[in-house]
Amino acid sequence: KRDINYGAEISVLDTRLNFEVNYYDNKVTDLLDDVRLPVSVGRGSSVVNSGILSNKGWEISTRIEAIKNADWLWEIGGNITTVKNNLEKVYYRNEPNVSSLLPQHVEGYAVNSWFGYKFDHINPTNGHVMAVAQTVDVNGNIDGEEVIDLSGISSADLQSNYRTFYLGQQNPTLYGGFNTQLRYQNITMRANFVFAMGNKIMSFQDRREGPSGLTDDITAARTNRLKNQQYRWTQPGDITDIPAYSSNYSNYASYLITKDLEKGAYIKCTEVGFSWRANPNMFNKVVRQLTIGLYANNLFTISPYSGTDPEIQMAFGYPTTPSYIFSLNVGF
Repeated sequence: KRDINYGAEISVLDTRLNFEVNYYDNKVTDLLDDVRLPVSVGRGSSVVNSGILSNKGWEISTRIEAIKNADWLWEIGGNITTVKNNLEKVYYRNEPNVSSLLPQHVEGYAVNSWFGYKFDHINPTNGHVMAVAQTVDVNGNIDGEEVIDLSGISSADLQSNYRTFYLGQQNPTLYGGFNTQLRYQNITMRANFVFAMGNKIMSFQDRREGPSGLTDDITAARTNRLKNQQYRWTQPGDITDIPAYSSNYSNYASYLITKDLEKGAYIKCTEVGFSWRANPNMFNKVVRQLTIGLYANNLFTISPYSGTDPEIQMAFGYPTTPSYIFSLNVGF
């Protein structure tokens, strides 16, 4: 592993204004990766130390005492980090021939990158998904783009004659947080927020055709449908962006398209707190300290994402739940 870091710290106005900036350039070698083996070996693949990953970016943080006197103290702070990672060496050096519903590790791209096809429209004649794929020449080189019937094309045709697009990465390229604390004599209020952006995560939309060869029965628990499925294609001439249900398996159910991904950007309020500390002169010698606090965690999230919680990066993952805490500290 190789780590290169450059940084600077600035503190002025009697430490009331503090600023720190760092640039990092790290490289990790000998990462574990799957390598295919000849059939004569007796096994199809093996895990070996063959990968190389680089990470570059900036880390910036600041803390400001906006107001500071005998009765008041108002502090504001924040940090932001940019991340650009690149898989410099992996076994799969080229872009995937076909897409996957899972993020992939491909040389020359970020960790957990998405590869798939670009949604174009729903065929009004038969309700099939029409998507844009990259075409290749006889030598396997990309030479253009073409709208294909993703619901009807065979896997062999898709793999031989078409290639995927890079659709983004699962991990944020920018993240950070900011906080503020206001204190007046014995009363303190504070709030903390975190944010992230620059990534794509699986959509909450019901993108599977069902019932189909994969999802068998629409009444089953795993095939409950969103309300917008009532606007799916049902007869020739329907104009919609939701494909027809099918009783047959199709490639649309297995391959990623742009409609399956959404922006994973968010701002989350992780904590809001209020506390009051009693003046020692209020009590007799038995009670020396009294502090009352009320805190709320994970209050709300602001995000364009339609799923439950963009922070966990899963369409149907369990979200971080709000919690409320009342505290009473007494010192004798």
